[in-house]
Amino acid sequence: MMVILRTSVVAHRKMSLSVPQTRPRAALRRVVMIRRSALRSSLPLMENLFHRTVSGAAGIVLSTILAVCVAEASVSQDYGVPAQLELEEIFRIGDDESTEVSFGFVSALDVNSTGQVFVADGMVNSIYIFSDSGVLTDVVGSFGSGPGEFEDISGIHVGPGDSVYVLDSDLYRLSVFEPRMHRLAYSFRVEGVGLSDPAQLLGVVNNGFLVVYRLAMSPDFGNTVDRQATVNFLSRHGTITNGPIVSLPDWEYAVSSRYTLLIPFGRKFKFHLGGDGLIYSGLSDVIAIQMTTVEGRTQGVVQHDHPTVSVTQKDINNYVSDMSPEAKRLIRQSDLPRTMPAYKTFTVDDRERIWIQRFGEGGEPSGEWLLLNKDGNVVGKAALPVSENLYVIRKGIAYGSGKSESGAPYIVAYRINK
Repeated sequence: MMVILRTSVVAHRKMSLSVPQTRPRAALRRVVMIRRSALRSSLPLMENLFHRTVSGAAGIVLSTILAVCVAEASVSQDYGVPAQLELEEIFRIGDDESTEVSFGFVSALDVNSTGQVFVADGMVNSIYIFSDSGVLTDVVGSFGSGPGEFEDISGIHVGPGDSVYVLDSDLYRLSVFEPRMHRLAYSFRVEGVGLSDPAQLLGVVNNGFLVVYRLAMSPDFGNTVDRQATVNFLSRHGTITNGPIVSLPDWEYAVSSRYTLLIPFGRKFKFHLGGDGLIYSGLSDVIAIQMTTVEGRTQGVVQHDHPTVSVTQKDINNYVSDMSPEAKRLIRQSDLPRTMPAYKTFTVDDRERIWIQRFGEGGEPSGEWLLLNKDGNVVGKAALPVSENLYVIRKGIAYGSGKSESGAPYIVAYRINK
C-alpha cells in the first residue's frame, strides 16, 4: 500500500476560543479557553441513513459538559466555579493545511504508553501509527481477508504491554499486533451472539475482552424485534461466556418495505471502558451514566440535571425537507421524541472525570463540554470546534478527530493546561 508522506505537523499553538458556534478559519488553531457561559441543550439534525452495523465512534463533535452523581445521591449541582481549562494544540494531521496523511474516514483511535497514536482509517481499512509528536512511523494492514488485513475495522485497543488489538466486524475476527514492530502476532474468530454482530471492541480485561454486540437493522426485522446493544465478555479463545454485562436499547428506526430510516432526535446508547476498569454506559436522552464492574455489579449512577428542549414542528420540517414524499410520510407517522437529547457523546479521562458533549441551540452541535467528577460536581468546562470528537484523554493530553472546512478528516492532540 502506498502512503503519500508530506511534511507538516502543526507545532504547539495557542489561541483563545469562545463558545464555538461559527468560527473563522484562524480560530481553528488554538488553545481552547473554557468559558463560564451557560450551556444550552438541543439536538443536531441527523442525516437520513441506512444502518447495517455501526462500528466505533466516528465523526463526532467535541464539547464538554457533565455532572456526576454516585448511585443513590441526588442530582448534582455545579460545585463552585468550574476550573478554566486551556487546551494547547500539539499537532494536527490530515486537514487542509497540515498534511502528514490524508484520511478517508477516522473510525477508531487509541494511544499506547509512550504516546504513539493508532488511527484506523475506515475507508482503506489501514491503521496509521504516529509518534507522540505526530510523525507517521508505520502503517499496518490493508483491505482484504488475509492475515493482517481488514474489511471493517470496528475498534482498536492498546492493551497491557502495548500490544494492539483490532476488531473486524465483517470478518468476525480479532487480530493482535506486537507492541514494537507491529507485526501480526495472532488472530482468532469472534463468536456471535444470536443474530447480533460484534460492533465495537470496548477494551481488554483480565483473561479476555469486552465487545459491544448489535443486531443489524433490516426491513426483514422491522420494529418487531427487541433490538438491544450489549456488552459481552469474550474469552481469549473468542467465545462468549455468560450473558451480557450491560444492555441498553439500540437506536430506533422507521421501517417500511422500501426504507429504513433513523428516527430523528432519538436517544443513542454509549459505552466506555474507564481506566478504573468500570464500564460507563448511558442513553443520551438524560445525563444518567451508570458505572458497572466487569462482573456486572452496578457501582453507581452519575446524574446531572439539564434543561429540556422540546422538539418542534419546525425541527421536524427541517429534518425531512430533503427527503422523498414517501420518506417524509414515514418519518411523520412515526412515534417521534418530544424532547431533544441531553448530550451527543461522552468519554472518561484517566482521572475518572466524565467529559460530556452537549448539543447547541436549534439542534446543532455546540462544541461545549462539561467535566464531572464522581461526586456529581462540575469541575471544568471546555470549548472545541464543533466538528471534533474526543477519543482518549490520558496523561494530560486529549486526542480526537474532526473535519476541516472542506470536509477533510483530521486527527488532533491537545495538551490540557490549567
